[in-house]
Amino acid sequence: MPEAPRLGADAARIATVARWGAAASEAFVTSPRSHAERRDGSSGRRRARLACLLPLLVVGLVLGPSATADPEPPAAGGASAAIERFHATLLSAMKDGPKLGYAGREKLVAPAVDQTFDLAFMTKAALGRHWATLDAAQQEQLTQAFRRWSVANYASQFATFAGERFETLGEGEGGQGTTLVRTRIVETDGKATSLDYRMRETPGGWRVVDVLLDGTVSQLALYRADYSSVFERSGFEGLMATLDEKSANLAKAPPPR
Repeated sequence: MPEAPRLGADAARIATVARWGAAASEAFVTSPRSHAERRDGSSGRRRARLACLLPLLVVGLVLGPSATADPEPPAAGGASAAIERFHATLLSAMKDGPKLGYAGREKLVAPAVDQTFDLAFMTKAALGRHWATLDAAQQEQLTQAFRRWSVANYASQFATFAGERFETLGEGEGGQGTTLVRTRIVETDGKATSLDYRMRETPGGWRVVDVLLDGTVSQLALYRADYSSVFERSGFEGLMATLDEKSANLAKAPPPR
């Protein structure tokens, strides 16, 4: 069985500046059941869901720092509209979660993940220099494994509703030709966490290439360290097996409390 990935020095440095950094990294490093057993009330549910909202890889270090100017009102039909559609799907999964079950939530969120995230770009960025060592067929297989894991994360964690809401705050310059969509998730107790989506316009529409927590932390950086660690120890087959195992475990995990 492939070794569990370890966090590199860059990942550890980034994790220390985010309130949810350690919890978010557990979406890959630990099993869903052990993670669920540690959750407690709304704080645990918030950490688990934020782990998914920072899904997946390391584009933050690839694209560089984001702009810090005050956001402008979102343009109709632009990047913000894509995020609002995605958030609406997550809310539907949460509100109807028990009735849908895991399979129903998976069916609901899968198209939204495809339409919102640039999965091919993110998979390539996650693997870094190792990507060039794969042939075209392996690159496609890894992208699909990453997609399955991404969908499983959302379907597993966004399964119950306790009055949360998403708010879109505006748009700003994201750096290197990207747009930053500033949002936040607000719990019923009033606690809010910023979620900034760095997006680029593609022939298929606006796509997410990174998510920043509290406006500064790219949780994706942690996953680049994780993917590289597994790949260097176990190769392509080991990374594929790890992703598929995590997807299967998420499908069996109990929903957040």
